[in-house]
Amino acid sequence: MLVFIMKIILNIFILYIVFLSLTTPVVHAKTAIEWNNEGTNLMNDERYEEAINCFNKALEIDPQYTEAWINKGDAFFHLGRYEEAIETYYGVIVMNPDNAYVWGKKGFALTKLGRYEEAIEVYDEAIAIDPENANIWNGKGVALDDLERYEEAIEAYNMSYCHRPRSPLCMEK
Repeated sequence: MLVFIMKIILNIFILYIVFLSLTTPVVHAKTAIEWNNEGTNLMNDERYEEAINCFNKALEIDPQYTEAWINKGDAFFHLGRYEEAIETYYGVIVMNPDNAYVWGKKGFALTKLGRYEEAIEVYDEAIAIDPENANIWNGKGVALDDLERYEEAIEAYNMSYCHRPRSPLCMEK
């Protein structure tokens, strides 16, 4: 009789567990995209340290998530932590060496550190990938200007202007 009562209690317990699993809401774990979006919103509010934490959480979930890496580098850049930004952008470049956008960001950070010769080399890499990127040409112009290489800087600025939408300087006739 005791065994019979134990079986009934066990079955009731199992039914209770099943009932709980059906009625208890599932806790939603954030995805890498959601963490990245939260970090982006924090960056828009200039809350860069908190944003970096969100990007780190996104990268724990998906270490190959390029957008989160770029955003993390941008947060470092906005904090004036240019070396960390450079390291972060370099990681993206290793994953995707044909990303001219990130090469350009690395060049901007090098320029901020006064490492103009390195920045010019990086801008040249970016230009080789995307020769029509006006922002990269402009960044190269700034680095050349800071080195007092004015003729080359003017050429770079002209190329930047040429590649802006509807620029009258370089429109095809």
